[in-house]
Amino acid sequence: MPQCFAKELGIHVDDRVILRDPNHNMIVVYVDKNRDKVYLRQGWLRLKDVYGINLGAWITLTYVRSNLFLIRIKRRTGVEITYPSNPSLAVPRYITPKGVVCLVHFFHTTVKVLDSADILSGYLVHG
Repeated sequence: MPQCFAKELGIHVDDRVILRDPNHNMIVVYVDKNRDKVYLRQGWLRLKDVYGINLGAWITLTYVRSNLFLIRIKRRTGVEITYPSNPSLAVPRYITPKGVVCLVHFFHTTVKVLDSADILSGYLVHG
C-alpha cells in the first residue's frame, strides 16, 4: 500500500482484512506490516482469478475500518469490470485463500421512522 497511507493508518489495519466489491462479494486477505509499510499477502492473488484481471488493471482500495476495504477494479482500458452477482445480500460470499477457514461475523441494523403514535404513546412499536 502507499507509504503515506501506511505511515498514517497502517497501525490500525488488522492482520486479516476483507476486500468488498460493489456487489458485496468479499475476499479475505492477510496483511503483513513492517515499519511504515503495509503489504497485502495471502489471498491478494485471488483477485486475478475471481475478477479475471490482467496486467495493467487499476484497483482502488477505500479504507472503511481496520478490517474492511471497499474495492473498485478497472481494466487497462479504463472500463470498470463486471462484478460477480451475489444471489443474496443476506449471506455475502466470502472468497478465502485456499485452505483457510474464515469465521464470519454478521451485524444487522433495523431502522424505524417514528410516527405520531410512537411519540404520543412513549413506546416504540415495530411493525
